[in-house]
Amino acid sequence: VTEASAIEAKRYSPARLEALAASLKERTRAPQGVADFIEKLGDAGVKFLVLSHLAKTYLDGASFWSGKNPVIVYTARYDRIDNFWWTLAHELSHVILHLKEGSLSFLDDLEDSEHLSKQEREADDYAAKLLGVKKLLSSAEPYRRYFSEARLLEIADACGLDPSVALGILQHHGYIDYRSLSRYRRTVLDQISPGLVKG
Repeated sequence: VTEASAIEAKRYSPARLEALAASLKERTRAPQGVADFIEKLGDAGVKFLVLSHLAKTYLDGASFWSGKNPVIVYTARYDRIDNFWWTLAHELSHVILHLKEGSLSFLDDLEDSEHLSKQEREADDYAAKLLGVKKLLSSAEPYRRYFSEARLLEIADACGLDPSVALGILQHHGYIDYRSLSRYRRTVLDQISPGLVKG
């Protein structure tokens, strides 16, 4: 919270944030997509920072208010591009759906699917909508037993997603083994300005 209060931010615009969220999927494919998206968050009045993974915690991200601005935190618990975009989509969903000025905060372990509150389920559903998960899974269903690199690239392209993001979602849902296609498991911290990384 202290780190967030030190960040200067523009006036928060819910309309700008919703428009930005709607472009999330296509931004996963942009060459400078991560840095550009973070910059656009700032333009919408949303503060963003990375808290290096907190020892002995299982947090992927958080969202809360700091003054008159919402804040999104990415913990880099997993330094992977797919984890970044999913966490961002989830926290954006909380800001859009649940955060009202000065109220609530969300600290999210996105692997804990057994103890989800109504708000966490809503955020997951909205994040899945932003990333087109339903279309991705239905496109992948016929190839569940054998997933080649060419098939991954074809399906990711058809669904408008970066292959690394598509891979992460498909692995999470059990369509592809976690050991497969590891060359597409890209890091993300090297795409984020060091000035945004705290702790």
